[in-house]
Amino acid sequence: MRFIEVDEYQHFSHIRLNRLQTIRSTSWRPVYPIHFWENILTRRVNKPYRDLDPPHRDEQRAYLDELRDRLPVLYGLKRTIRIDEFTLKEIGLKVVNELISD
Repeated sequence: MRFIEVDEYQHFSHIRLNRLQTIRSTSWRPVYPIHFWENILTRRVNKPYRDLDPPHRDEQRAYLDELRDRLPVLYGLKRTIRIDEFTLKEIGLKVVNELISD
């Protein structure tokens, strides 16, 4: 069994981007398309999203996203597949099939 999450732009806050860079080499890291790691991540790091309403919403979202990445692996499931909206717009749904079939 495997979970699939779609990350809209608001998921790429400074906090979440820092965590993604930190956990990138862990065994439980999320499965993003190669296009995300090679192209999108750098762009997002240079221009992170900031959500001030309500206060601390971006921190809360980053925490929940990381739990959704870690928990499946801790319970013996496959790593979470994450599709970012930027890759979907640039490449399309083809990338989803590639990730699921791996």
